[in-house]
Amino acid sequence: MTKARGDSMDPLEVEIHHVWSRVVQRAMLLGVDPLTLIDYAGRRSIVEQLIKHQAGVFAVDVANYSIMGNHLHAILRSRPDIVANWSDEECAFRYKSAWPTWLDTAERAGPTYADRVYQRQGSWDRVPSDQAIECLLEDEVAMARVRVFLGSISGFMARVKEPLARLFNKECDVNGSYWAKRYGNRMLESHEEIIGGNIYVDLNHVRANAALSLEESHCSGIRLRLMAERAREEWIEENTTRSLDRIYQDHVNGSTDVPVDQLNRMFADAWLVP
Repeated sequence: MTKARGDSMDPLEVEIHHVWSRVVQRAMLLGVDPLTLIDYAGRRSIVEQLIKHQAGVFAVDVANYSIMGNHLHAILRSRPDIVANWSDEECAFRYKSAWPTWLDTAERAGPTYADRVYQRQGSWDRVPSDQAIECLLEDEVAMARVRVFLGSISGFMARVKEPLARLFNKECDVNGSYWAKRYGNRMLESHEEIIGGNIYVDLNHVRANAALSLEESHCSGIRLRLMAERAREEWIEENTTRSLDRIYQDHVNGSTDVPVDQLNRMFADAWLVP
């Protein structure tokens, strides 16, 4: 049974929740627009990149996710215990980094009416100023709220949904809500519930006939894991002298000789938790 967030979420405790959120305005703002027939599926990768960005900012573990044509699902774990070990300086920097801006890297961007396909390439970025961080550090009351916020699933979802609404509304030159309500959630308390929740998210594309297989379920945690596992298996078959752990550690230390594109494939799921 789904409970109100106030009754089912404690930002000061480590908890695992299945969360979901739908869009409004039109039925398929992340899929094919029924009025213009423009395929907005390209927006899903922008959503995926923002989830990854915020996973590196918040002390919230992303265990799984699935981005559909009109809604998204995620399995999230709050980690206030990790925030407790962060310094005030790190908390201030992370908090200010939670308001990223989408930066286009391709010359051609936005919906293309000629071929009815949405095309946009870029990345989310935020470089907080020293002055902004210093001002935040001087406010003890605000810093106490920041620590709760950084370990909160509600904070994480807010900083995923608002930047997307702002970006996509601007593209279409409209105002108003992009997302229906805030988001739904269900706490996963038992091992069986966690497994069931992840299976549900894994199969979302297939059950909705949006993909024929898990490997074809674009912008999902299960596809990312399968593709990365396949790349690691290929590496193991071709290389018997160096372990994956050693390769990853060399990559972290900046001393690896493995091509970057191959590393990206092998560790594409490294930002997800088990």
